[in-house]
Amino acid sequence: MTTTHISDAEIKARVELELHWAPELDTTHIGLAVTDGSVTLSGEVADFSQIEIAERAAWKVSGVSAVAREMNVRNEVGPVNDTDIARDVATELDRNSDVPTDSVHTTVTHGCVFLTGIVLWDFQRAAAESSAANVHGVRKVSNMIEVSPRAAAEHVARHVEAVLEHAARVAAQHISISTDGGGNVILEGTARSIAESDEICRAAREARGVETVQNRLHVID
Repeated sequence: MTTTHISDAEIKARVELELHWAPELDTTHIGLAVTDGSVTLSGEVADFSQIEIAERAAWKVSGVSAVAREMNVRNEVGPVNDTDIARDVATELDRNSDVPTDSVHTTVTHGCVFLTGIVLWDFQRAAAESSAANVHGVRKVSNMIEVSPRAAAEHVARHVEAVLEHAARVAAQHISISTDGGGNVILEGTARSIAESDEICRAAREARGVETVQNRLHVID
């Protein structure tokens, strides 16, 4: 079976059409380049929502292998001090309940915000970027926050252990918990009854950030 190769020129033309038809997107100052299927969006837009819209539009085109967002938010009010931006970003991160306290670090250079640190879940990483993007004067956000599945698994394990201890259970040491960082949890190991297996599964579901739980526990009668 053969596959049809789409040239960079054709990809660019299709992306341009998608950008043109994207709702609420002003393409006046957006630049576009395509190299080996990799799309680079550049220029200036009014706010961060425009950057998100442009990226989604680019990904709609078949043949696109990557999208680089080299776009800035236009500052029409005037220059804002980096120190003020850093302070305001820190305040917004602190106010956002989805961003774990002291988990995200901020550096600001010429209005560009660089986020680093480690969080448990993808939604926390996204929440930090959203908080920074909403600060006045921010021209660009570079999100380098890492998601740690291992730390997330430890977080879920502590929650399950606390629930079992409260219920006078002692089976937690026979449980292996893993996650993918996206809120998906896998339970493996043994339980002494179906009721205990269900209780462990329920405890995992109640842990903050958990979206789905695969219960692979083996019940020992």
